[in-house]
Amino acid sequence: MISSDTYYTCVAKNLSRLASESASLENVPEIFYDCARKFFDDVEPVLFHAFAGKEEPERIKETLNKLVSEKISWVNILGKDKRLAEIFRALVEAFFGGVDLSLLTIESVKWLVNGLSFVEETTGASFHKCKEIADEIIERLSYNIKVEPKKGELYVVSIMRENLPWMIDYLWPLLTEIIVSERIEALLEDALRNIDSGRAILISGENGWGKHSFAFKLSEKLLSENYTLYYGSQNVAFKLSGKKVVFTPGKDFLFTPAGWDGASRQLVELEGVITLEDAEKIASSRLKWDGVDDERLAHEIAKKSMGNPSYVDLASTYLGVCQVLGQNCEVPGDIGLLAEKLRKIVPVKVADALRLPSMFKTRSFPVELIEEIDEESEAILQRLLLKVPHLGLYSFRNSYVQGMFREKILVPSNIAEKVYSSEAPFIASWFLVSGVPGADKYLAFLALNNLHSENSVDILEAVSILSRGTVSSLLSNTTLFRLHVLERHASSNYAMALAEELLELQLEILKKLYAINPRYSEKILETSYRLAEARLSRFLPELALEAIGEVEKIGLEKNIQLETLMGIAFIHLKDYANAKKILGGVLEKMGGAENASYYSVKLAYLEAKIREKQDLDTLRELEDFVKLLSRGKCEYSNILLEAALLLKEYTQKKNYAVCMQLTRCGYPELAATYGCFE
Repeated sequence: MISSDTYYTCVAKNLSRLASESASLENVPEIFYDCARKFFDDVEPVLFHAFAGKEEPERIKETLNKLVSEKISWVNILGKDKRLAEIFRALVEAFFGGVDLSLLTIESVKWLVNGLSFVEETTGASFHKCKEIADEIIERLSYNIKVEPKKGELYVVSIMRENLPWMIDYLWPLLTEIIVSERIEALLEDALRNIDSGRAILISGENGWGKHSFAFKLSEKLLSENYTLYYGSQNVAFKLSGKKVVFTPGKDFLFTPAGWDGASRQLVELEGVITLEDAEKIASSRLKWDGVDDERLAHEIAKKSMGNPSYVDLASTYLGVCQVLGQNCEVPGDIGLLAEKLRKIVPVKVADALRLPSMFKTRSFPVELIEEIDEESEAILQRLLLKVPHLGLYSFRNSYVQGMFREKILVPSNIAEKVYSSEAPFIASWFLVSGVPGADKYLAFLALNNLHSENSVDILEAVSILSRGTVSSLLSNTTLFRLHVLERHASSNYAMALAEELLELQLEILKKLYAINPRYSEKILETSYRLAEARLSRFLPELALEAIGEVEKIGLEKNIQLETLMGIAFIHLKDYANAKKILGGVLEKMGGAENASYYSVKLAYLEAKIREKQDLDTLRELEDFVKLLSRGKCEYSNILLEAALLLKEYTQKKNYAVCMQLTRCGYPELAATYGCFE
């Protein structure tokens, strides 16, 4: 994972050398200072965060350069200079947090630990965390503990209405009207009925007959019918329950309902569904879009199309380009000939600009892949491509236009720079990973070594969704400490698929360590909780319960935190009886302690209770709870808001004591969410 010239390899090589020479333990600090000086770019972000902006990293670099050039006793000076001691501790933690285990030996790590103990005794500094990490490294090296993450399969991510166009790789819906015929509407209704009945839908057939359009409309219909829609692997659908559907892209498009039996499936073929009248409506709409408003031409194109919507779109594109070039063009009846005529009239500089993006497997790509061109070329590009500025995307109008410019060329090495400079790095990464073989590993490697860039987390999130296991494979030989730091970083940036992948890798390592040392049991419980929490935040309560169940499989008992999350997962699944039973048991174990944790569980318990049975007694209990929190500490404000919103849902009334408390505590945004200022 790490190249041969980094801070980490520098320290590792010197540790190995001095350990084999049984060198004096006083040499330990010098190794870290000297390597940090030589490879300061590697440690600069770590030092910046360690000192929380209190000191410029450049000043630290100057100090290191000065000290390394002087013949001094490192241990003595560490004991006298608190600032240098803090720098040393930060450098040691950075090393343990970023080093690849393959660079280390048991002897070199033990020699380092002895050196840290020597420094600790001499200076009074504490290296407890570093020694804990070192113990893990020694155990993993001693027992040859390795984890090989599974790669390749799409993971699932929930789709919102605004994500649909680019996730389905079909940007027309953002820019112009989709013409939908009665026959298409009938097919959509039939598909919905089949999904309601538990059948999967397979949209099949040759390109050009409207598979993308149908997939988009079906997705919209499912969302309007209150289905939760996911993008990803069909295999996950087996584990889901309720009104959920997994959309799986590919040559054909699959829509698989939760709990699918693996057999029942309905085929949708679109060839020949579009009538002459439908085609004329599409032609009229497309010609207006291209600036050629001519009903006679619309009728002529419709007749020649034989109901193929791609022919209609390609003919409209051709006539639009002809108009920009000032040419009068006749539209041939054969779609292949039409594509050839369009390719010939496109200027060379435009064709050159399109060659790289034409190599993508997807029709959409980051705007940055197109270099700046002159006005006439821009006008032609606007006929060949769709541009969505707020997403930073271009999209070929259809697969025929994309295929016109396709040649076998090498993808330039700086293509990742285009992703990093994109206005929407997550979406740009999505299309690069989807469309260019090997881009997943390349982008993940680059992002992991540039984590100080705010775009890196977005890039890694896209890789985690589309190429599950790629990030893990690059990190499988790192410490649990590094994985934990990265996962926290991902979670704080709402990259929950990435956080989940990092947690899964941590758990696999912890399970192997637990088999040889029971002291890892608490970490397994904590990591399982965070994994279940991440899955719950991604609207996957079934998978959250699966993570909690794994704890019992390895012989550990669930703690209160896991039981609480289990109860909340059952609320998400509308299994209120189970949720109430579990959460009630948690409350008994907590013994009525009045703190934020207790009140949080109490609220979940009351939610399960009132959603199971909306009686007056439960309503009064919820009202009393809201009153209690309205008089409580300000630290309970978030819980108060959730409880008040739940109560408002059933009473349709506002409680102004809630407004007063939230405002008094300095949370006007929470008060606004409750509706205090309406």
